[in-house]
Amino acid sequence: MPTPQQIRILEERRRKREESEPEEHYKPILAIEGPRFPGFQFQKPAAPKAGENYFCINNVPVWLSDSRQDMYEEEQDHVIRTASSLWDCGVILAKYLEKHPTLVCGKRVIELGAGKALPSIAAAALGARVVITDAADAINAAHHVADINDLHVNGRGPGWIESIQPLDWLHREKDLEKLSQPPFDVVLCSDVVWVEYLVPHLVQTMAELPLAPNGVILLAHQTRSLRIDNILFESLQTQGFMFTKIEEYELHPDYTKNGVCIWRIYRKLCHT
Repeated sequence: MPTPQQIRILEERRRKREESEPEEHYKPILAIEGPRFPGFQFQKPAAPKAGENYFCINNVPVWLSDSRQDMYEEEQDHVIRTASSLWDCGVILAKYLEKHPTLVCGKRVIELGAGKALPSIAAAALGARVVITDAADAINAAHHVADINDLHVNGRGPGWIESIQPLDWLHREKDLEKLSQPPFDVVLCSDVVWVEYLVPHLVQTMAELPLAPNGVILLAHQTRSLRIDNILFESLQTQGFMFTKIEEYELHPDYTKNGVCIWRIYRKLCHT
């Protein structure tokens, strides 16, 4: 997802457009469909209760907040809350990994634009060593989620969160140099393609990531604009990537949505 600063820029553009155009001629810059899977209990209770609708990976609940975090989020700027919201792509990607655990088990994984990092938490729970990245002013949410799921080193399960680090796609050089222990086998991206001018920077970041020889990028993507999709795929081709759409039957049968798909992205010289 875009950073809070980028969302503020979009809102400022929208506000100026509203002021300069008659209401009947105004069209929003960005219209985002709400989530399809809003009913899960992601708040960590003092003790799990039978009958609650918890989101689980391998039958283990995943938590994205607790009472302390909810109080903190209520005090946050709504722009920050938007940047760290949970969207359907993250749910669908997490459940895809659960269905195909060998994709990440024992692998080194990095997530871009992670927000609350549900795919990262799922990957760690499935046995991956994970680096979570997002803009510097958006990584607090991921720190808290890793803590309440006990997925740091020596935490629960065979995998863990190695580090949570800033990675700004617009000013990425120094952040890329500081990434811990590259190369990476799998790159996770969830609902990161919806601001047009950021798309080439995202793809350039993908291209500059230290990937293993057979490294793969898994991009869970919801189409909102054919123009933006065209920019995405043209940018991928320009950077020497190939991409294939993962078939719907490969997804978790209970976690699909029209307009949402997962793309497998890889270098032309790999996966021959």
